[in-house]
This record gives sequence, C-alpha cells and structure tokens, in this order.
Amino acid sequence: MSQRKRIGEVLLDACLISPQQLDEALRLQHNERKLLGQILVDMGWVTEQDICRAVAELLNIDCIEIEGALISQDVIRMAPEEVAAKHHVLPLFIQDKTLYLAMENPMDIDIIQRIEFRTSMQVQPLLAPPSQLREAIRKHYDVEEYIGSMLDNVDDAPVNVAPSPEVKESVDIGEAKRMSEGS
Repeated sequence: MSQRKRIGEVLLDACLISPQQLDEALRLQHNERKLLGQILVDMGWVTEQDICRAVAELLNIDCIEIEGALISQDVIRMAPEEVAAKHHVLPLFIQDKTLYLAMENPMDIDIIQRIEFRTSMQVQPLLAPPSQLREAIRKHYDVEEYIGSMLDNVDDAPVNVAPSPEVKESVDIGEAKRMSEGS
C-alpha cells in the first residue's frame, strides 16, 4: 500500500516551492508549531489558494473560491451565525437536496453532521481559502457592519456630474433601432 502524500510533496510536485524552501519551512514549523501551509504563506512563497488546492488534492475534495460570491439568505440561514463564525463554515448553495458547505476544515465531521441534522440534507464539504471564508461570513452574517465598513471607504468629496457634449437630451427610439441595425 502506498504512503499518502503530504502537503509539501504536493507543492513540490506542482513546482510551487523548491526543496530548499520546503526544508526551511519544515525547520520553522518545528520551532514555531504552526501549520506548514501557513508558514509557506507567511513566507510569501505560496498563496492561500495554492494551499487550498494542495489540501483539496490530498483530501480528494473540491477547493472553491468564494470571493464575491452572491449567496441567497435562505441558504445562509441553513447555518446559524454563531456556528458559521465559530467553525468557519458558510452554506453556499443547494442542489438535489445536498447543501454545499464552504469550510476551512472539511474534516470536521461533527459540524457536518450537526448541519445535516439541522437541515435534513446531505452536506457536501468544499474547501475554501481561510481569509475568503472569514470575509464572506462577515459579509453575509454581519450585513450592517459590512456595509458600514464599505461606506467608510467611500470618499466624502462632492462629485460633479456634467452632461457629456456628445450625448443628446432625448433619443428617438426609431433612430436608435435603425442605427443598431446598420441602416
């Protein structure tokens, strides 16, 4: 029986890190007691997405990018906010009575079973990059706080809108149709 690959081997095979980088990260891991993937990300040698894809390959599950995902509030309610925040999970969509759940740790069988019991659906875990997952949880559960943080980034300077000289005040629909048809 073949021995299961480790994350460092997957990253080496994908040419994402060098053997020297792996050796250095393993030495750091021994001293710092951090996950190897996190050390490699902290060193700037790989991205969270690289680690997500490598772990997904090891676990034979899908890795999903959730940045900018639009999720129905009906689906979001499948996992209460306190569960989502504590366990870093986010319901994404439902298909054929299966709830697809973005997770930081798709090996957390306890939370999968709890959500299956709560929803009476089968749960399909999907691995998501941790920073994307945390931001999406904040966005979908703490809507008021998320909107407030977005508004904090809006410049308060007045905006002057002037009509463009080439834009007519009114448009003849017939003329626009003839122009679009090329006649």
